[in-house]
Amino acid sequence: MANITTNTSTPLHGTIESLVGDQDLSAALEWAAEHAGADIVAHLAEGVDVIAAHQTVNLHTIDDEKYLGAPRRISGTVTAHTTAALGAYVTRFGDATRLVWVSPDQVVAVLNEHTNLQPGWRDHRIVMPVKRHPLFTELAAVFGKPLDQEVFADLVETLERAWTSPAAATMLEVAQTIHINGEKKLSSSFTLRDGSIAMSYVSQDTAVAGRNADLTVPSRVELTLPVFEGTDSVATIRCRLRTRRSGGQVMFVLLPDETADQIVQRALDGLSAEIAAAVGDVPVIHGKP
Repeated sequence: MANITTNTSTPLHGTIESLVGDQDLSAALEWAAEHAGADIVAHLAEGVDVIAAHQTVNLHTIDDEKYLGAPRRISGTVTAHTTAALGAYVTRFGDATRLVWVSPDQVVAVLNEHTNLQPGWRDHRIVMPVKRHPLFTELAAVFGKPLDQEVFADLVETLERAWTSPAAATMLEVAQTIHINGEKKLSSSFTLRDGSIAMSYVSQDTAVAGRNADLTVPSRVELTLPVFEGTDSVATIRCRLRTRRSGGQVMFVLLPDETADQIVQRALDGLSAEIAAAVGDVPVIHGKP
């Protein structure tokens, strides 16, 4: 709709309400041209005209969609918390111009995207925040850091369902019963040429666990857990497990085969595949719209 005023003594904007039923900007402009002494000189597009006024006219465009029984088209942004919800919404409300964008912080499905033949409004969207899962956050926070027995045992219990090799029960027993046997061995070497003898002490620590010291402490461990919230995708994380004595305590160190960023990127690929399956025949692109 249009709201029109002039610098004459008779305001025109009140009478324009009579055109509300027409829902047509062209009709409003024609009305203004008639009552303000102006001529429509060009039709630029459907509903868009240029007028030449013979007196000062202020033309204000206002949104008349609130007077309609329903909006002219779907627009707005909604939020999903799972890939299943995102897929259901895209399937129901999307059209041929759907496109899904995946980035490390959010997934955005644009349901009225541009096409090769026609630009789109790009204002009908569903967004899913990509949040790190608390279990992965807790695990990644201790990568490379020495943990005493109590802290490591707490970590094992927190990630109880994530341990795949060894199982959580074995890892918990290792954490609670480990002790390190240390011994020093004398080694020597003899050189025939000059008869010299080199001697040295070699310190050797052996980590054992179990109530009867019959449990081997693993040198490698494997966990499978979700990296992101709201998704069924999981990532397998492999680590070296190192033990050492420090100040009379046994310390554990988890050294992952990949950095945390590399694990996130791999998990992002899994998330993209899950979303592609959920939305059907819709392109999924790494990036932001």
